[in-house]
Amino acid sequence: MTQKGLKNLNSGYDCIIIGAGLGGLTCANRMARAGHSVLLLEHHTQLGGLAAWFRRKDHIFDVALHGFPVGMKKTCRKYWNQDITDRIVQLADIRFDNPLFSFSTTYDRNDFTRLLSERFGVDNRVIEKFFATTREMSFTDDDTMTTRDLFDEFFPGRDDIVRLLMEPITYANGSTLDDPAISYSIVFSNFMSKGVYTFTGGTDLIISMMEEELTNNGVDIRTRALV
Repeated sequence: MTQKGLKNLNSGYDCIIIGAGLGGLTCANRMARAGHSVLLLEHHTQLGGLAAWFRRKDHIFDVALHGFPVGMKKTCRKYWNQDITDRIVQLADIRFDNPLFSFSTTYDRNDFTRLLSERFGVDNRVIEKFFATTREMSFTDDDTMTTRDLFDEFFPGRDDIVRLLMEPITYANGSTLDDPAISYSIVFSNFMSKGVYTFTGGTDLIISMMEEELTNNGVDIRTRALV
């Protein structure tokens, strides 16, 4: 559906969007739905940005983000369509398997409370205070606290708990222990609300469905567009 390069462009557009990652794709769709003529330009050969995949012989290697909070359903319903939304489903069995521990979890607050208490031996009062602290953090707070500071306050010397709480969030948004605690707490609290969700069918499918809607809405999509 996309065209390569900048040949045969229209004489004018209401909006030109440079970069077809998820943000650029969504912006283009919103503008097109609002009745504007849109040109979407992407340097690479495929759309999606970090929502990426590649093929090797008969296999597709999906290297995009595989888990996100339930809010993604609301976001896709608002900015895309019901078909995409219906393919977002909950992962009921998240597997942790590393040198420090091995188990499965539903990855929500109830199960994490059980794990922290029964498997890691943390006092329930500490657990509840940790959840309350992460849930109540906001960008208006003092932002000098790092994620490392947060863990040192509640779980000092517990590398196993830090790995449990930190590893999936690092995958989700690239957070490190030295980033502001607020960036961690927002993502963690979102996951803890209703667990982890994923898109059924793979990143190549969701991007192709987005591309189809963009085309139907009249967006002029160009790849290999050096601008």
